[in-house]
Amino acid sequence: MQAYVAGQYAFDLEDDEPSIRCVAAPVRDASRQIVAAISVASTSPYMPDARMAELLPVVCEAAKAISAELGAR
Repeated sequence: MQAYVAGQYAFDLEDDEPSIRCVAAPVRDASRQIVAAISVASTSPYMPDARMAELLPVVCEAAKAISAELGAR
């Protein structure tokens, strides 16, 4: 979990639900507080490690863009 905090993202590797994997990133407001998150989830056959690595920058950029709209710097 400490690696997720430092990297500003999280993976769900079937931790919550069997066969479901997820890439997520926090959305922050102007005070830098986390107010939401954005994620992409799929079943494990469609979300191997390589696909998760491809989606990570896409999800993080989307979260940054939303955060900027909310005033985060």
